[in-house]
Amino acid sequence: MISPFARWFSQVLSDARYSRRCGCFIPEGFPENARRSWRACTAGFRNVLLAVCGLLLVAGSTQGAVQEPAKAVLSERHRAMLKEHCEGCHGAEKQKGKFRLDDLSFSLTDLSTADRWQKILNVLNAGEMPPEEERPLPRALKTDFLDELSHTMVAARRTLSDQRGVSTMRRLNRREYRNTLRSLLGADINVSELPGDTAAPGPEVVFDTVGSNLFMSSNQIEQYLSLAKEALEDAFERHAARGSTRKLRVEAEDSLADIRKAVDAEFDGFERWKRWSEAVDEAAARPEVRGFVDSIESVLKGRRDPPHVRRCWDRIPGAPSPAEYGFHRPEGPEQARQLADEADVYRFWSRFFPYYRFYLGKPHLDTGAYFTVPVFRGASNTIIFSLRSRFYVTIPPQWPAGEYLVRYRVAATEHARPEQRFIEFGVGRSFQDERWEAKSTHEVTGSMETPQILEIPVSIRKLSDSNDRTFFIREKGTYYR
Repeated sequence: MISPFARWFSQVLSDARYSRRCGCFIPEGFPENARRSWRACTAGFRNVLLAVCGLLLVAGSTQGAVQEPAKAVLSERHRAMLKEHCEGCHGAEKQKGKFRLDDLSFSLTDLSTADRWQKILNVLNAGEMPPEEERPLPRALKTDFLDELSHTMVAARRTLSDQRGVSTMRRLNRREYRNTLRSLLGADINVSELPGDTAAPGPEVVFDTVGSNLFMSSNQIEQYLSLAKEALEDAFERHAARGSTRKLRVEAEDSLADIRKAVDAEFDGFERWKRWSEAVDEAAARPEVRGFVDSIESVLKGRRDPPHVRRCWDRIPGAPSPAEYGFHRPEGPEQARQLADEADVYRFWSRFFPYYRFYLGKPHLDTGAYFTVPVFRGASNTIIFSLRSRFYVTIPPQWPAGEYLVRYRVAATEHARPEQRFIEFGVGRSFQDERWEAKSTHEVTGSMETPQILEIPVSIRKLSDSNDRTFFIREKGTYYR
């Protein structure tokens, strides 16, 4: 819900126009000779608004004097009963269950004392004390003691939890501050860099509104003020660009050229690797180098298969260098081995060639592109990007902050299973970035004959990197994280 201040602020902006010379918003019809005064006023207004945002950092309240709560004190008349029936096992000389009664105060002024009396109340109510082999408490004395102890514990809880009408001074937590800026200025600010809101000593779940955790330091105030300034700049830019329209069209079928180029490069690399490996194998098989494998046993370390023999191509008389077949020579002491590995990688990649040919043989590639699944090639962090498991659209950095609409035209093939008819929409493009996670899921109801138009509203901030302005879609369940 938008606050009255936010509505007033929006009305001021809606009735003004931006003046480059004054560097501020000037109300329509404002006299020329009064603009300097208005500029000073708006500068003061910006300072006041920043002060308002700064005041949002802390929240505390004090109330008038409150009535002193009743003290939680147990009557001394019960001490004789405890001494006669309990201190024999829970006194100075003996403490069964590591519990002692003779030093227990009858005034419940702290949590530790109250906790010990609560344990006494629990075991007496449960009938666990006194033990069966000991003399039981007289019924009248026990009833009177439990009645007074119960009322005393109620008073103790009220006394120990009472803050005398004073709330702990605290800052707004991340969630509250983000929602406040959004309500006040319409800016959705990233608050992940603000200090944490919880400080639990263990794995238990705690609330993010505990005042003792929401303390404030000078550095944190600077962080909050920095976000307030960012929100103001975002709001002014949104207003300046109000009513303007930006359009960017991305055709999925345009990726086909990149796919064909990448696949052709791998096909070509594999053919060059075949010619080079055949030449090395032929050189190693000549009679004059028949004892070659035995002579480099220390290098092969027992691995005599052709790929490892080819890694020692520089020791085989007459074996050609991979560089002669178009593979780039790396720098370093192991450049011969690295050069062989660069050539041999195409042998590993050739296992995916049937997958490439299957994709390139699909129909309708001239009017769109198909989602694929991520395919690993050797190392866990290498993946085929040529075949698109996800499609991106990036808002240009020069576009102003504002609300945009991302529109996709999607369809499911006739062979798509029910679980394959869902796509996910998300923000970001970095695999290591948590923002890679999907933000929404959408069912695909369109067919190849009648595609579905999917519209997703997005918000762009003024100060954002390419990840914040990059949006992706992918088939649900095909990602590897």
